[in-house]
Amino acid sequence: MIRWAGMEILEHFSEVVDPKHTGLVLWNFSPEVIARCFNSAAVLANTRALVAEARERGVRLLYSKPGSLNWQSIGAPMLRMRLKQLRVSNPSATDWLAKDSARENKFVEGLEPAEDDIVFEKFVPNAFLGTSFEWWLRKHRLKTLLLAGAALETGIDGTARDALNLGYYTVIVRDCVGSPFQDTYEAALLSMQRIFDVVDSSEIVSAWQSG
Repeated sequence: MIRWAGMEILEHFSEVVDPKHTGLVLWNFSPEVIARCFNSAAVLANTRALVAEARERGVRLLYSKPGSLNWQSIGAPMLRMRLKQLRVSNPSATDWLAKDSARENKFVEGLEPAEDDIVFEKFVPNAFLGTSFEWWLRKHRLKTLLLAGAALETGIDGTARDALNLGYYTVIVRDCVGSPFQDTYEAALLSMQRIFDVVDSSEIVSAWQSG
């Protein structure tokens, strides 16, 4: 712990990810979204293992699910962003949006929420905008967020930056985040690791076990 200017700054990684004040955010773990990731198999395997360990340690789990807004209501700028992200030039020419079943609260097998987990609706690529997310963080007195899911360059990035701005320690779980494209994933990681803690899930588990 570093004490400076009247603040207590968490110094060691084991302090940052202490289960007493840490939440694991599972972003966009619907089958359709994860299936689009170039690294979907690794993301699923690593996240299942991390979730199992998190439950053992009493880490709070927070799941996002699609909100009630459909793509026709979300607005032209957001649709343009999604077209650019997925490299689609003509929205009428291909099936490029996640299917409606993604809005039926389906989660990938082995990563379904338990009864005590938090499930919140999200509407844009940011857990804080127009959601109950921060209310839950304050209710459970969480200081640190571990971010897993897809896509790294949109929802994970947007959530991470607002989390930091709002005063939360933020950790990107490198082997539990995905993207439709490997080059986008690598570019996003390169940028984010200069700002956030970007670590593999094994490093988090090791910190928990040593604590």
